[in-house]
Amino acid sequence: AVGHIERFNPAVLKLKELVDNKQLGDILSVVVKRVGLFPPQIKDVNVVTDIAVHDLDIVCNIVGSIPETVYARGYGSLTKGSEDHAEIFLGYPKFGCFIQSNWITPIKIRTLSVTGTKGHAELNYITQQLKLYKSNYRLKSHKGFKEFLVKFGEPENVSIHIRKKEPLRLELDDFINSI
Repeated sequence: AVGHIERFNPAVLKLKELVDNKQLGDILSVVVKRVGLFPPQIKDVNVVTDIAVHDLDIVCNIVGSIPETVYARGYGSLTKGSEDHAEIFLGYPKFGCFIQSNWITPIKIRTLSVTGTKGHAELNYITQQLKLYKSNYRLKSHKGFKEFLVKFGEPENVSIHIRKKEPLRLELDDFINSI
């Protein structure tokens, strides 16, 4: 079994459910940030192979398809001979996804945001928190005119309750159950 531990993160599972049930509407953009300090145990891989691979997997899993195009740049700023930071853009037919991944940022950040026609979701992998902001807009047409007005109100802010569980434990349970 491939060790894609984030697939078992309860917040990720709930976000996938929101996307599958169209609670965000049609996806317009996805932004992922997985950054932090260089892990001293890493000696033989780069930042993409070590940590960005999880976000590539999660994005494809959540949206249910692979991208049509991939643009990526990696750089070795603090580590010579290996990329320690990378930016990846995934092109889907109707939206784009940006992934920032590095071992340079002095704090550990693990977030994923999805914006859709009906709202915006923000996921924190570490705290397993998921926030949903439901769009509150309406189109008004003016009689006799071919103009319209988009009126935005305050979004409805919904904290999604997530029962926190250890993703590694869930992954191992799934593996055991599959054999």
